[in-house]
Amino acid sequence: MASTEYESLPCLPPKLKVLDWDEKELKAVRAANLPYAIRSAKYPRTKKNPSRCWVIINDTHSYSIHKVLLKSFSTKCAALFKENQNLHNIRINGIEPVTSIPAWEIFTEWLYMLDKVPLPDYTPLRRAAWRSRHIKDACFLASFLGATKFEKYLLRIIFKEVHEGRFSEKHLRHLSHCMPEKTGMHYFSRAYFRWKEEGKPGELDPYRWRVEHWYSICGVISNWGCFHAMNTSGWGGVWERQEMMREQVEWMDEVLYDDPPMVDDFGDPFDFGGGGDDAFGGFGVEEVDDD
Repeated sequence: MASTEYESLPCLPPKLKVLDWDEKELKAVRAANLPYAIRSAKYPRTKKNPSRCWVIINDTHSYSIHKVLLKSFSTKCAALFKENQNLHNIRINGIEPVTSIPAWEIFTEWLYMLDKVPLPDYTPLRRAAWRSRHIKDACFLASFLGATKFEKYLLRIIFKEVHEGRFSEKHLRHLSHCMPEKTGMHYFSRAYFRWKEEGKPGELDPYRWRVEHWYSICGVISNWGCFHAMNTSGWGGVWERQEMMREQVEWMDEVLYDDPPMVDDFGDPFDFGGGGDDAFGGFGVEEVDDD
């Protein structure tokens, strides 16, 4: 992701960040002949539809983002643009973690990744600047925005890091209690703790299923005989093969991560501890005053 910071306009917060694609990443992906990544990232659509919208997080932070990305990856934003196609300004009226700046940094960086929708059975690496507590906040933000593909991306990271002990079970427990029930993160975390509490029986091992399992009816009703099952080596075998590939070639992660960044489609608002649909606030919509 490339970004440029500007001085504020009178109608916007003082810290403005204009987000755009990273030319180094584009060059690396083209050289690797990965047209799928470019298409799934919606890069061509932003070139055909360059219209942008300011997303105002609080009195100090605002992001300029392509509308087509917001519409494609957030059901809540898509609904706002459907009501008003000429919308210039979205203000987030809410509390932490919906207004967490580190969570928004992760989300906006993900929006401008070319590998934001990984191929099946691929586990992306977290960026160097991302902390576990901020990834957790980003999960809540994904639920609030109705950004299911973003949540899936985060779950792929958490999935592996919980297995390795890098992502704290304390954070996962928080997600299991507080993520809405219509999210894959909720179902995976609940299945993980059930598996541990019952002595880790093989038939309940959550690492026997692909990530898509937790976003399907089979993951909701604990149908263990579905087609999302992995082979006998499960995710452990996948991760072992990935590490071998990273050692043998100049892996794409090394090309894309050498510059550290700045530090569902369900669409339901996040409900924290029974606080109701407005527990985290919502969207306030304003028109930009161009005068």
